[in-house]
Amino acid sequence: KRDWSSDVVLFRSRELLDHLGYEPVINLARISFPGSHSALIVRLPEGRYIADVGNGQPIYEAIPIDTPFEFTRGGLGYRFWLDDSIDKLVQDRKEHGDWKSYVWYDLEGTTEAEFEASMQRHHALPPMTFVMQNFRVVVCRPDEDLIIQLRDHELIHYRVSGKTTQEV
Repeated sequence: KRDWSSDVVLFRSRELLDHLGYEPVINLARISFPGSHSALIVRLPEGRYIADVGNGQPIYEAIPIDTPFEFTRGGLGYRFWLDDSIDKLVQDRKEHGDWKSYVWYDLEGTTEAEFEASMQRHHALPPMTFVMQNFRVVVCRPDEDLIIQLRDHELIHYRVSGKTTQEV
């Protein structure tokens, strides 16, 4: 899995899921500001799921919305839970042994116009998010439980044994 433009990956994934008969809905999420991230909501007979594609994280499966879900890959922890008080799915990440809320997914879907406006803010100059701030490539290798990230001049390896960083 590589971190290409998340919007291209999102649109292609939506087309594929729609072609397969799943009726995916684009939803916006907040990382740095409302609408700074997006994902797909898919309804299956067993419940609602988020397909967070093109995000550069080792998320390979659809995430259940209505039941808590947690996993660890490459030494990084991820936890998803529904916050009923704000009607959002929350993604927490484990950093330095502590859980920190990182993404808040809207659950009502969005219009094409709202998504377009969000995408324009996301790719704007001067940069409002990391997308336009840093050169970044992420490769996730599930068979090795390894995440490799090249960010500007840093090569970062995430493993169960820890994180290593070297200048390149």
